[in-house]
Amino acid sequence: MRLDAVAPSRLNYNHVMVFLGVAEAGSINGAADVRCVAQSAVSRIMRELELSLKTPLLKRHARGIELTEAGRILADLARKIRAEANSACRDLALMRSGSRPVSLAVGTPPGFVGFIPQALGRFAERVPGCRIVLREGPKDILFPAVGAGELDAVVCRVGNKELPAGLTEEFIYRDALVILASQGYRTVASGVLSAAEVRAGSWVLPPPDSAPYKDVVATFKALRLPMPTAKIETTSPMLIKDLLLGGHDWLAVMPRDLFRAEVRARQLRILGKTSESMLQPMGVVLRCRASTAEADHIALFIECLKQVSAGGESEGDPRE
Repeated sequence: MRLDAVAPSRLNYNHVMVFLGVAEAGSINGAADVRCVAQSAVSRIMRELELSLKTPLLKRHARGIELTEAGRILADLARKIRAEANSACRDLALMRSGSRPVSLAVGTPPGFVGFIPQALGRFAERVPGCRIVLREGPKDILFPAVGAGELDAVVCRVGNKELPAGLTEEFIYRDALVILASQGYRTVASGVLSAAEVRAGSWVLPPPDSAPYKDVVATFKALRLPMPTAKIETTSPMLIKDLLLGGHDWLAVMPRDLFRAEVRARQLRILGKTSESMLQPMGVVLRCRASTAEADHIALFIECLKQVSAGGESEGDPRE
């Protein structure tokens, strides 16, 4: 078949995915390596695409390639096609295994828990037989996974300024950063730390080069307290929880709802919290477009998140 005989209606999934590989790798060689094919095969498909669409998709230069405006449009469409294909493959795999083709794949930043376990419990009760996958990872990995259809949603802080194309956010609730200590913390009579107690305290804080550190700095500034020196630097909520519940009088600044159960059980106490103006918007990141079945399940999961978060506000949670 001659290259100039290829019509847009005859473009196949492989052509589109090869092009997307070039767009995401930034070079013909990179796409060839990822797909384990010859560079000449990738170059041939690029020529076929450009000839059939009668428009350049790539600008080639010494450092690699750059997408034209038409190339960016096709890349966005290719990501949506890939997401739909991956979603369909998940459901077909479940169908072949004899399970109902119902699944929910949710991502969270490392260590983030919040209301997710309770929300997933409610969701599972309302959709019996659903296969639920919970995956942890940084946003720069989770967001592309949502765009590719590998995840249905990511529960995280919303208001992300550089959200990838094809994704959107939905607000759920607002959380606060709080100063936490064990229930028997020895020096605080008033329930609020003084500047002297901050300076003398044993603090578990995030490293200065981590994303949460700037929020901690803003918290002490808002509370008009001096920034303490960390004795332990970590961003692991599990380690921080173990330290706070241990025998030493450790202090930490963490999102309030990560430790909601421990505060409610009076294992931990809040010695200071950020003002209403500093509350962090929490929600979900999801694809702008999903299949009808996916959209229904994602909407139900979001509804469960909203119900559980609203319950945290009203079920006697000692947040003050």
